[in-house]
Amino acid sequence: MNTFDLKKYLVENRSQEKEINSKIIAQKINKILPEGLGYKEFAMAVAIILKDEYGSHIHGPFMDALQAELS
Repeated sequence: MNTFDLKKYLVENRSQEKEINSKIIAQKINKILPEGLGYKEFAMAVAIILKDEYGSHIHGPFMDALQAELS
């Protein structure tokens, strides 16, 4: 399994780019997801990351951004 450290990628690339390319990040994440991963398990994993790594102050803005992208 190929590992991808999202936090490391964001820190390393923040100084090089004003905006992180979301499509590149999505491709890297998709490569490490187990085949056949269900949407509930994926959502649970994202929730764990948001709780553990970002904190509750970001939950509302994250959901707003997600909803905007899905619309």
